[in-house]
Amino acid sequence: MGLYDTVLVACPVCGNLVRFQSKGADMPNLSEYVLPFVPDDVLSNVNRHSPHQCGTCRAWLAVDQATRMAIETTARETDMPEINQWYRNP
Repeated sequence: MGLYDTVLVACPVCGNLVRFQSKGADMPNLSEYVLPFVPDDVLSNVNRHSPHQCGTCRAWLAVDQATRMAIETTARETDMPEINQWYRNP
């Protein structure tokens, strides 16, 4: 198991902070960032396990990297093709 960085993302439904992992940095070092204040390299890999489910309201969410905002999505389909492809190829 390698190192990763954590990005705290506010749920767009209830505001609860959800933890996203990223291995996008050249040297992930267990740093913790709050969206939208995330380095570009860390942000590039923030959806590696998306969508995530909020532990409070149970909404599904992912990060829109272009706007640096959390978006609500469904459990299996999102507006981001790279995430949809991940689910279609288990």
